[in-house]
Amino acid sequence: MKLIFRRRWQLVLASSAAALALLLGGAGPAAAATKAPTTLGIYLSQSTVAPNKSTTVVGALRSYGAPVRGQTVQLEMRPAGQSTWTLKSKAQTNSEGKVAFNTGVPVRNTSFRIVYTGAGSLAGSTSLVKLLTVNQTITIGSFGANVQAGQKTWVSGWTTPGLRNKTLSVQIQRDGSWMDNSATIAVGADGRFSGRFALNEGGAQNIRLRFSGDSSAPATVSGAKTVTVYKWYYLNDLEWVDVDDSHTSTWTSIGGTSFQRVIKTGGSTSWGGYAGWAEYNLSYKCTSFLGYVGILDSAASGSTSNFFVSVDGLDRANGTASLGQAQRLELDVSGGFRIRLGITSNGQSTGWGNAKVLCSNQP
Repeated sequence: MKLIFRRRWQLVLASSAAALALLLGGAGPAAAATKAPTTLGIYLSQSTVAPNKSTTVVGALRSYGAPVRGQTVQLEMRPAGQSTWTLKSKAQTNSEGKVAFNTGVPVRNTSFRIVYTGAGSLAGSTSLVKLLTVNQTITIGSFGANVQAGQKTWVSGWTTPGLRNKTLSVQIQRDGSWMDNSATIAVGADGRFSGRFALNEGGAQNIRLRFSGDSSAPATVSGAKTVTVYKWYYLNDLEWVDVDDSHTSTWTSIGGTSFQRVIKTGGSTSWGGYAGWAEYNLSYKCTSFLGYVGILDSAASGSTSNFFVSVDGLDRANGTASLGQAQRLELDVSGGFRIRLGITSNGQSTGWGNAKVLCSNQP
């Protein structure tokens, strides 16, 4: 009787244990065993790499602080702009639980992580995410080295692949600081670019191109290039260095055209029939002269004068000015130090309308 009772009691206990296991989510003694947790450490040998360079991702698999060896882990990558992770490669942990992967050559900023899916009594784990920053370069291949102020010059070149389809800004150096020009230049799908932009200040201008940076690539700039910007300078606005029977005026009519800036030489400045000239520095900075010459509309009928333009004592132009005509003069003055505008003896009141020189800087 006692033997039967003991047997029934053992059955009850066994049933209760099985029920408790089901209640706790287990399917039996084997399934109820808990897998050992694991952790994955990760670090990059370099957090930033130059274009077309790779680095190493190192991982360490541990369980309860002890290294776990001989386990397969995988490196996953997610380039900037991509929402899903991609398998890069797999490797086994060594005797110290460590593993090393080569990143390959990423085109743009790329995130990396190491994943262990688990095996046997070991649970899976995923490392933290590490960002590898990929520097980019902008190279100016060719550009317009000489340009007139207010007119557009051009620049072309190429970038590293991470800047494809990006937008570059033009920067100009002012008093030692770089400032954005209003122009932007688009990089094509092949990494090449070409664009035009205007420069308004005369003189030597340092320019460069800049990418402001985004999630896929850090900010970067090209090397600086020097553009010589030629600007027109009105002779009226400059100081003359030698003058005889000449003066300046504004809004004077020559040949029926009213010119805002006029240099009057000879006869009518004081009395008729005498020569006169005005001489200005070019300082070897100028390439062109442009202006109009003629007898002032206020002169007597039939008035004429013999005019000349000389550079360093050599005539670049000469001729006869007549009443009612404004002759256009465009001359090469390259390499000149001084320019003289004048008329010979027996000339009548002669005007030089809007006379100006094109120079790399104020002469």
